[in-house]
Amino acid sequence: MKIGKDTFIKLVLFKENECKALQEYLEEKALEGWILEDRNVGFFVFKKGEPRKIKYTVDMFTELKTGEYREYCEASGWQYICETNKYLVFSSEEENITPIHTDEEMVLKKVRKSMLVNLFTFLCCLYLIGSNVYYAFVPDWGNNIESYDDGYLLIVMVSVIFIIWPVADMIRTGLWYFKSSKCLKLNEDVKYPTLKEFKIMTAYSDLVVITLVTIMISLLASIGKVEIALYTILVILAVIFYLGKIIKIIIN
Repeated sequence: MKIGKDTFIKLVLFKENECKALQEYLEEKALEGWILEDRNVGFFVFKKGEPRKIKYTVDMFTELKTGEYREYCEASGWQYICETNKYLVFSSEEENITPIHTDEEMVLKKVRKSMLVNLFTFLCCLYLIGSNVYYAFVPDWGNNIESYDDGYLLIVMVSVIFIIWPVADMIRTGLWYFKSSKCLKLNEDVKYPTLKEFKIMTAYSDLVVITLVTIMISLLASIGKVEIALYTILVILAVIFYLGKIIKIIIN
Protein backbone atom coordinates (compact mmCIF):
# COMPACT_ATOMS: atom_id res chain seq x y z
CA MET A 1 0.00 0.00 0.00
CA LYS A 2 1.48 3.33 -1.08
CA ILE A 3 1.37 6.36 1.18
CA GLY A 4 2.43 9.25 -1.00
CA LYS A 5 4.99 8.99 -3.78
CA ASP A 6 7.96 8.08 -1.60
CA THR A 7 6.54 5.66 1.00
CA PHE A 8 5.36 2.10 0.57
CA ILE A 9 3.92 0.00 3.42
CA LYS A 10 3.56 -3.76 3.18
CA LEU A 11 2.27 -6.32 5.67
CA VAL A 12 4.82 -9.14 5.64
CA LEU A 13 4.26 -12.22 7.80
CA PHE A 14 7.06 -14.74 7.96
CA LYS A 15 8.24 -17.71 10.01
CA GLU A 16 11.62 -18.63 11.41
CA ASN A 17 12.65 -20.78 8.44
CA GLU A 18 11.72 -18.02 5.97
CA CYS A 19 14.40 -15.53 7.03
CA LYS A 20 16.53 -16.27 3.96
CA ALA A 21 13.54 -15.86 1.63
CA LEU A 22 12.71 -12.56 3.35
CA GLN A 23 16.28 -11.37 2.83
CA GLU A 24 15.94 -12.09 -0.89
CA TYR A 25 12.59 -10.30 -0.94
CA LEU A 26 14.09 -7.17 0.63
CA GLU A 27 17.04 -7.29 -1.76
CA GLU A 28 14.63 -7.53 -4.70
CA LYS A 29 12.72 -4.50 -3.40
CA ALA A 30 15.97 -2.54 -3.12
CA LEU A 31 16.72 -3.29 -6.78
CA GLU A 32 13.28 -1.82 -7.56
CA GLY A 33 14.15 1.34 -5.63
CA TRP A 34 12.21 0.57 -2.43
CA ILE A 35 14.58 0.66 0.54
CA LEU A 36 13.50 -0.83 3.88
CA GLU A 37 13.39 1.82 6.59
CA ASP A 38 11.42 0.31 9.49
CA ARG A 39 9.05 -2.42 10.66
CA ASN A 40 6.01 -1.87 12.90
CA VAL A 41 3.45 -4.50 13.96
CA GLY A 42 4.28 -6.70 10.98
CA PHE A 43 4.26 -3.79 8.50
CA PHE A 44 7.46 -3.08 6.58
CA VAL A 45 8.00 0.57 5.70
CA PHE A 46 9.88 1.22 2.46
CA LYS A 47 11.17 4.57 1.22
CA LYS A 48 11.72 5.43 -2.44
CA GLY A 49 15.36 5.72 -3.39
CA GLU A 50 17.85 4.93 -6.11
CA PRO A 51 17.63 1.27 -7.20
CA ARG A 52 20.74 -0.44 -5.87
CA LYS A 53 22.13 -3.72 -4.67
CA ILE A 54 21.77 -4.10 -0.89
CA LYS A 55 22.44 -7.17 1.20
CA TYR A 56 20.06 -7.87 4.06
CA THR A 57 20.24 -10.22 7.00
CA VAL A 58 17.28 -11.09 9.22
CA ASP A 59 18.31 -12.60 12.54
CA MET A 60 15.98 -14.03 15.15
CA PHE A 61 18.22 -15.89 17.51
CA THR A 62 21.15 -14.78 19.64
CA GLU A 63 22.53 -15.68 23.02
CA LEU A 64 23.57 -12.07 23.55
CA LYS A 65 21.35 -9.24 24.73
CA THR A 66 19.82 -7.18 21.93
CA GLY A 67 22.06 -4.16 22.56
CA GLU A 68 25.22 -6.23 22.70
CA TYR A 69 24.30 -8.16 19.57
CA ARG A 70 23.49 -4.98 17.68
CA GLU A 71 26.89 -3.52 18.60
CA TYR A 72 28.59 -6.73 17.48
CA CYS A 73 26.86 -6.66 14.07
CA GLU A 74 27.51 -2.95 13.52
CA ALA A 75 31.18 -3.47 14.37
CA SER A 76 31.23 -6.11 11.61
CA GLY A 77 30.02 -3.53 9.08
CA TRP A 78 26.28 -4.20 9.13
CA GLN A 79 23.86 -1.28 9.39
CA TYR A 80 21.01 -1.71 11.88
CA ILE A 81 17.54 -1.04 10.44
CA CYS A 82 14.85 -2.26 12.85
CA GLU A 83 13.88 -4.86 15.41
CA THR A 84 10.91 -6.45 17.14
CA ASN A 85 10.74 -8.74 20.13
CA LYS A 86 12.08 -11.59 17.95
CA TYR A 87 13.76 -10.15 14.87
CA LEU A 88 16.77 -8.00 14.08
CA VAL A 89 17.22 -6.64 10.55
CA PHE A 90 20.53 -5.35 9.18
CA SER A 91 21.72 -4.24 5.76
CA SER A 92 24.97 -3.55 3.95
CA GLU A 93 26.06 -2.35 0.54
CA GLU A 94 29.47 -3.99 0.89
CA GLU A 95 29.71 -6.85 -1.59
CA ASN A 96 32.14 -9.01 0.40
CA ILE A 97 30.93 -8.31 3.93
CA THR A 98 31.25 -11.13 6.47
CA PRO A 99 27.90 -12.89 7.04
CA ILE A 100 26.44 -12.55 10.53
CA HIS A 101 25.48 -16.23 10.70
CA THR A 102 28.59 -18.37 11.02
CA ASP A 103 27.27 -21.49 12.75
CA GLU A 104 24.49 -22.81 10.49
CA GLU A 105 23.98 -25.93 12.59
CA MET A 106 23.25 -23.89 15.72
CA VAL A 107 20.87 -21.59 13.82
CA LEU A 108 19.05 -24.60 12.33
CA LYS A 109 18.53 -26.22 15.73
CA LYS A 110 16.99 -23.01 17.10
CA VAL A 111 14.81 -22.62 14.01
CA ARG A 112 13.52 -26.20 14.30
CA LYS A 113 12.75 -25.76 18.00
CA SER A 114 10.71 -22.64 17.27
CA MET A 115 8.93 -24.34 14.37
CA LEU A 116 7.49 -26.93 16.75
CA VAL A 117 5.79 -24.08 18.59
CA ASN A 118 4.44 -22.85 15.23
CA LEU A 119 3.02 -26.28 14.42
CA PHE A 120 1.17 -26.36 17.74
CA THR A 121 -0.15 -22.82 17.12
CA PHE A 122 -1.39 -23.75 13.64
CA LEU A 123 -3.16 -26.83 15.02
CA CYS A 124 -4.94 -24.69 17.62
CA CYS A 125 -5.97 -22.12 14.98
CA LEU A 126 -7.18 -24.84 12.64
CA TYR A 127 -9.21 -26.46 15.41
CA LEU A 128 -10.87 -23.17 16.40
CA ILE A 129 -11.70 -22.17 12.83
CA GLY A 130 -12.73 -25.68 11.80
CA SER A 131 -14.98 -26.24 14.84
CA ASN A 132 -16.71 -22.88 14.34
CA VAL A 133 -17.33 -23.62 10.66
CA TYR A 134 -18.58 -27.13 11.48
CA TYR A 135 -21.07 -26.04 14.12
CA ALA A 136 -22.24 -23.16 11.92
CA PHE A 137 -23.08 -25.34 8.92
CA VAL A 138 -23.04 -29.11 9.43
CA PRO A 139 -25.49 -29.98 12.30
CA ASP A 140 -28.50 -28.41 10.60
CA TRP A 141 -27.36 -28.00 7.00
CA GLY A 142 -30.73 -27.43 5.32
CA ASN A 143 -32.03 -24.89 7.82
CA ASN A 144 -28.68 -23.06 7.84
CA ILE A 145 -28.93 -22.44 4.11
CA GLU A 146 -32.34 -20.85 4.58
CA SER A 147 -31.35 -18.83 7.66
CA TYR A 148 -28.27 -17.29 6.07
CA ASP A 149 -30.24 -16.61 2.88
CA ASP A 150 -28.36 -14.13 0.64
CA GLY A 151 -25.28 -14.09 2.90
CA TYR A 152 -24.72 -17.85 2.65
CA LEU A 153 -22.30 -17.63 -0.30
CA LEU A 154 -20.28 -14.92 1.44
CA ILE A 155 -19.98 -16.95 4.65
CA VAL A 156 -18.93 -20.09 2.75
CA MET A 157 -16.24 -18.22 0.80
CA VAL A 158 -14.88 -16.55 3.92
CA SER A 159 -14.82 -19.89 5.76
CA VAL A 160 -12.92 -21.58 2.93
CA ILE A 161 -10.40 -18.74 2.69
CA PHE A 162 -9.78 -18.78 6.43
CA ILE A 163 -9.43 -22.58 6.60
CA ILE A 164 -7.07 -22.96 3.63
CA TRP A 165 -4.54 -20.53 5.10
CA PRO A 166 -3.71 -22.39 8.38
CA VAL A 167 -4.02 -25.80 6.68
CA ALA A 168 -1.55 -24.86 3.92
CA ASP A 169 0.84 -23.25 6.38
CA MET A 170 0.66 -26.20 8.77
CA ILE A 171 1.40 -28.67 5.95
CA ARG A 172 4.34 -26.56 4.71
CA THR A 173 5.75 -26.22 8.22
CA GLY A 174 5.34 -29.91 8.99
CA LEU A 175 6.92 -31.07 5.72
CA TRP A 176 9.87 -28.72 6.17
CA TYR A 177 10.42 -29.89 9.75
CA PHE A 178 10.52 -33.58 8.80
CA LYS A 179 12.65 -32.94 5.71
CA SER A 180 15.12 -30.96 7.81
CA SER A 181 15.24 -33.87 10.31
CA LYS A 182 16.14 -36.23 7.46
CA CYS A 183 18.84 -33.85 6.18
CA LEU A 184 20.37 -33.62 9.66
CA LYS A 185 20.52 -37.41 9.99
CA LEU A 186 22.12 -37.77 6.53
CA ASN A 187 24.43 -34.78 7.14
CA GLU A 188 22.99 -32.98 4.09
CA ASP A 189 22.31 -29.28 3.52
CA VAL A 190 18.85 -28.21 4.64
CA LYS A 191 16.75 -26.47 2.01
CA TYR A 192 14.85 -23.43 3.28
CA PRO A 193 11.64 -22.06 1.67
CA THR A 194 12.37 -20.27 -1.60
CA LEU A 195 11.53 -16.68 -2.50
CA LYS A 196 8.79 -17.93 -4.83
CA GLU A 197 7.13 -19.94 -2.04
CA PHE A 198 7.43 -16.94 0.26
CA LYS A 199 5.75 -14.66 -2.29
CA ILE A 200 2.89 -17.13 -2.80
CA MET A 201 2.12 -17.31 0.93
CA THR A 202 2.47 -13.52 1.22
CA ALA A 203 -0.09 -13.05 -1.56
CA TYR A 204 -2.50 -15.46 0.15
CA SER A 205 -2.04 -13.73 3.52
CA ASP A 206 -2.95 -10.47 1.74
CA LEU A 207 -6.18 -12.14 0.58
CA VAL A 208 -6.91 -13.21 4.16
CA VAL A 209 -6.36 -9.66 5.43
CA ILE A 210 -8.58 -8.13 2.72
CA THR A 211 -11.31 -10.67 3.52
CA LEU A 212 -11.01 -9.98 7.25
CA VAL A 213 -11.30 -6.23 6.70
CA THR A 214 -14.37 -6.75 4.51
CA ILE A 215 -16.03 -8.88 7.20
CA MET A 216 -15.22 -6.34 9.92
CA ILE A 217 -16.77 -3.54 7.84
CA SER A 218 -19.87 -5.66 7.22
CA LEU A 219 -20.28 -6.26 10.96
CA LEU A 220 -20.00 -2.55 11.76
CA ALA A 221 -22.30 -1.36 8.99
CA SER A 222 -25.95 -2.07 8.35
CA ILE A 223 -26.48 -5.31 6.45
CA GLY A 224 -29.16 -5.62 3.80
CA LYS A 225 -29.45 -7.55 0.56
CA VAL A 226 -27.59 -4.85 -1.39
CA GLU A 227 -24.75 -4.65 1.15
CA ILE A 228 -24.38 -8.44 1.30
CA ALA A 229 -24.22 -8.59 -2.50
CA LEU A 230 -21.57 -5.85 -2.49
CA TYR A 231 -19.41 -7.60 0.13
CA THR A 232 -19.74 -10.89 -1.75
CA ILE A 233 -18.60 -9.25 -4.98
CA LEU A 234 -15.65 -7.62 -3.20
CA VAL A 235 -14.49 -10.96 -1.80
CA ILE A 236 -14.91 -12.65 -5.21
CA LEU A 237 -12.87 -9.90 -6.88
CA ALA A 238 -10.19 -10.22 -4.20
CA VAL A 239 -10.03 -13.99 -4.73
CA ILE A 240 -9.73 -13.56 -8.52
CA PHE A 241 -7.05 -10.87 -8.15
CA TYR A 242 -4.86 -12.78 -5.69
CA LEU A 243 -5.29 -16.13 -7.44
CA GLY A 244 -4.13 -14.40 -10.62
CA LYS A 245 -1.20 -12.96 -8.71
CA ILE A 246 -0.28 -16.38 -7.30
CA ILE A 247 -0.49 -18.01 -10.76
CA LYS A 248 1.76 -15.26 -12.14
CA ILE A 249 4.31 -15.90 -9.37
CA ILE A 250 4.27 -19.65 -10.08
CA ILE A 251 4.70 -19.16 -13.83
CA ASN A 252 7.55 -16.68 -13.44
